[in-house]
Amino acid sequence: MRAFLNLKRKKKKRPITMPPMFAHGTAPQTTIEESDLLPTSTDGFYPRLFMMLALEPSIRLTTADIVLSQRPFRLWLRNVEKKTPGPVVLTDPAIVANAYTSPMDLMLSADLTVEGRRFSIRQKFPMLKFMRMLAKIAYCFAVAERGIDRYKDSELRQLVQGSRDDYHNFVGGALNGEHLTDRYLHHLAFRERDNRATVIVHLFSSYNAPAYEVVIGPALERV
Repeated sequence: MRAFLNLKRKKKKRPITMPPMFAHGTAPQTTIEESDLLPTSTDGFYPRLFMMLALEPSIRLTTADIVLSQRPFRLWLRNVEKKTPGPVVLTDPAIVANAYTSPMDLMLSADLTVEGRRFSIRQKFPMLKFMRMLAKIAYCFAVAERGIDRYKDSELRQLVQGSRDDYHNFVGGALNGEHLTDRYLHHLAFRERDNRATVIVHLFSSYNAPAYEVVIGPALERV
């Protein structure tokens, strides 16, 4: 998205390189052969596809009995054109064993047809690092809005510090698929969920990307 939207970076690092494209039909494959790699387009074509994950709500917001190792997720895709983004594509639920707890990166892949061209894209997704990033965003927002004393000994702070790694208990998709306003690129908001306080972290909300929700602690006492 940094490359697609020409987002500024605080520090100029090495140029952003786009992932390669592969032959259509190879998305289900667990391994890719060199022969599956498509040559670089001679006319500069590269699909402006934005890919994210739609996650299940965190365990602490889930009342149903679940098998953690078999929690599903969905792949979210959108063609991010300069003027008019394409329609949102949300895949059927997929299950990768221990996707929410394994330190291994997920490999996201999809077979697509854009502008009459058929290809497959593959992208590594560091699930635990991503969930920790969401926890950090929620923690910083909560501290900025409500003060550090309320959260200095919280479980959320332990996640941010890395002294625990059960991100699935606190971080997941927004409850009931809630989305925030599309007037901003990113947006944050507090919520009260029964006896828990949460923060909605809606990255790329202006593109209707999936929203995430982080449990930050017990609900505020009402006066």
